[in-house]
Formats: sequence, C-alpha cells, structure tokens
Amino acid sequence: MEHTVHMHPEQALERLRDAIGSHDVEQVIACFSPEFRGEHPAHPERNISGHDQIRTNWGGIFRAIPDIRASILNMATVDSVVLVEWRWSGRQLDGTPFSVGGVTVQEVSRGLIAWTRLYMEPIPTA
Repeated sequence: MEHTVHMHPEQALERLRDAIGSHDVEQVIACFSPEFRGEHPAHPERNISGHDQIRTNWGGIFRAIPDIRASILNMATVDSVVLVEWRWSGRQLDGTPFSVGGVTVQEVSRGLIAWTRLYMEPIPTA
C-alpha cells in the first residue's frame, strides 16, 4: 500500500532547508523522490537524477563547505510547483567565503521534491 504524505508543497522546501542545515546527506536525500530529476538550464552538464547523484553532490558540498547554511528569502506556490529564492552561504575548507544565490523551481508530489530547475549562481563576497 502506498503512503501519501499530506504536506503543503512549501513545507517540503522548508524541510530541505532544514536538512541542508543539518549537514546530513541522508536527511537531504529524504526530501526527494527516488525518481528525482535536477536540471540546471544554464549549466546542463550539472543535471542529475536519483538519490545516488543527490548523495554524491550533497556529500561533496558538505565536505567542501562544512558550515553551509541555506536561507529562504522568498517563496511562492502555484498548485504543486514552488518557486524559492535561496541564499546558500558558509566557508570553504580554506576559509574562503562561499555564497550562492538564485531561484529554484520545484514540483512537490506526496511531500517529496519530484523535480527541480536550479537558477543559482555564485555571489561575489569581496
């Protein structure tokens, strides 16, 4: 029997924000559908799919930016699609500031993120 999670789509993105803040890759993975697709329209070479690629990407991010934190600046929802303005920040292992910002568009189904289009770019920290 399939279990349906009753959650407002915005709650799924707040859960992702909190999972990023936990620095626990398994908590991040738990936010996504096993069939997840992640697209970077401006950087298609970064496209990913499935939990294994999420684990690889976020594991690398957590190793490179061990204090990363995610902030939601704005959010809007139309049906099951959520637009989020993000700021991800922290310090890289060498102490260099890390700051990325932009917008993601996600579809949430049964409380899990089914697909994402990321429009995120580095923010100068100088």
